[in-house]
Amino acid sequence: MKSASNLILLLVVIAAVAGVYFQQRYETETTLVVKVPHQQIPLVDKNSNPVTLGDLAGKWVIAFFGYRSCPDVCPMTLSYLNREWAELSRYHDQLAVVYVSVDPKRDIPPRLKEYVDHFNPDFHAWTGDEQDLQALTKALGAYYSYDQESGSELGYLVEHSASLFLLNPKGELQLKLRPPHSKGLVVRTVLQQLGGQI
Repeated sequence: MKSASNLILLLVVIAAVAGVYFQQRYETETTLVVKVPHQQIPLVDKNSNPVTLGDLAGKWVIAFFGYRSCPDVCPMTLSYLNREWAELSRYHDQLAVVYVSVDPKRDIPPRLKEYVDHFNPDFHAWTGDEQDLQALTKALGAYYSYDQESGSELGYLVEHSASLFLLNPKGELQLKLRPPHSKGLVVRTVLQQLGGQI
């Protein structure tokens, strides 16, 4: 009877030690995951160079999320930004437009460069892996999702935010401009932040 009690006690001790070990191991592994600020999230630009939003520190950034095969919102918005950009020519050294593709599987850098340069070669065009794109869109309050059952001839569609995101020179989100984007909206918004005039 005594040996049975000792065996039970031994099993309880082993279980307790194992529980502590696995808890500590789990806590150690989870604390090793470093959540970096969105300014440091690694992406890749249209020339296949590594890049982060932090590289644009000191500039006001107009960011927009989309994908090259987008049938309507992206080409319309890029054309719109190109017109607004022309009106802000005096302030180009203080500004940057960044188009972030959320379709990295298809939008490899050479294709992304060809697409965005068609609208304006001054525009930045970035993409990244799924985890980093999710982190960036979440940090800025944007979204995207894949519609694999769309039946589109393009293979699949991507639902994504149509808003423009204005980041200040520290890389912080200053304003979100929701569509529709009227003529002169970006110009007025940027000038208001810069305290300038055309």
